[in-house]
Amino acid sequence: MGERQWIVAAWGTYLRAAAEGEPLDRYVAEAVPWGTALAVSQIAISSAAVLRVFRAYNAAHPGGEVRPFGFLLAAYVAPFGHPIGVDPTSFQLVAPYSRDPRAWRRLPWRNRQPTLRAPDPDALSRLDALEAGGAAQRASEAVRKAVLNAGGLRPGPRWPAQRISPAVRRRAGQPPEVVAAALGYPDAEALIGAPEASNRSAGQPATPRPTRLAPGERFRVTTGPADGDVDAARVLTVDEVLAAYPYHADAKFLAPDGGAVTGSTVGRLQLRPVIAGRRHYLGKEANRLEEREAGLVHTLDEVQTEFVPLPDAGLPPDAIAVLRTIPQAAVAEAAGVEARHVRRLLAGTRRPSPAVRGALLNVAETRAREDLTAVVAGPPDDAPALFAAWIDWRAGLDRRCPACGELIPTDQPKRQYCSERCAARVRQRRRRAHLAPVDQKGWSSST
Repeated sequence: MGERQWIVAAWGTYLRAAAEGEPLDRYVAEAVPWGTALAVSQIAISSAAVLRVFRAYNAAHPGGEVRPFGFLLAAYVAPFGHPIGVDPTSFQLVAPYSRDPRAWRRLPWRNRQPTLRAPDPDALSRLDALEAGGAAQRASEAVRKAVLNAGGLRPGPRWPAQRISPAVRRRAGQPPEVVAAALGYPDAEALIGAPEASNRSAGQPATPRPTRLAPGERFRVTTGPADGDVDAARVLTVDEVLAAYPYHADAKFLAPDGGAVTGSTVGRLQLRPVIAGRRHYLGKEANRLEEREAGLVHTLDEVQTEFVPLPDAGLPPDAIAVLRTIPQAAVAEAAGVEARHVRRLLAGTRRPSPAVRGALLNVAETRAREDLTAVVAGPPDDAPALFAAWIDWRAGLDRRCPACGELIPTDQPKRQYCSERCAARVRQRRRRAHLAPVDQKGWSSST
């Protein structure tokens, strides 16, 4: 089968399965004869961090080293196919490049990212043999510290705050089941029970902390069950990738009924409308673009950098937009400052003190909440979300000064300009245009 013929065969398989109403798995094996091979991607060695993964391999293979600006193979781990205890969000297997599919299973596959690995499941049974009393108390205290180091526990619908000990509860933490998996507990019930027991001086023994694995740790790959091999990763085959491809969701479009596009959506998709909200300043969008397109980036934080202004560096842009719709005299009176100081703060030439900043934010929140209450049931409680909703609402109501583009207060419907200065500027432009000399061809010299 040619280099591109398998693509045509795969799409023919999708259409045939849809027309006959049969499961797709039945036809995939017929479309691609080599579908049992590992599904791998070719990636470039474009950084020293990737090359350091094969430092030990290069030392053991003189003459056959992995070289800079060469290529690697990247495998795709199947869902729930990661080695036991390894963090799935920081696990990506790579191997030296090879064009022979028969050799891919025997390649030295290594994890290219630093990751955490929970202790083996037998650790809990060994710790259960500890004596009660002081040993149990120390183990329970270790559990509490490990949970806090993992970010704490976040209450939720399944795990109300009443069930979680205040000593380990954090709203900014992770769900209990996520922390339990990271620390090697069989379920969240055991994790929640252990910290609570520390307050009763009779807790369950703690599991050891996860082990940190440096980049370059070697793992074996398999396309079937691991059969108890804790260092084996279950990777996808070409057949499995082809069978899953038609069911991927697409966030850029809407379903025929206007809802979100899921794996089971059928029909002609609609264009998704985009409404501009708050501005976020991000880093380069091309960071590791090749790896993102190949599906080798597991979390957006790995490649995206967001520049957030300091909270006390000035007023948020959304709050300034709200304050510009209020007469400056009223804003100055509420903040306890002069009107000219308010103008400088809104223009960004001055930074407010913490007290003035808090007063101005209260004025902006009050105004935004009053405007939204009249048109929306239950405006958001969070200030950034409140300002963003207000800006969306004002998108169709804004009147801007034709001279400078600033907002004109809504309580002055007859006003055409934001200030007398802008009005005088426009009158001066008209006067100059009217008095400009005209040459013989009828063209004004001002143009």
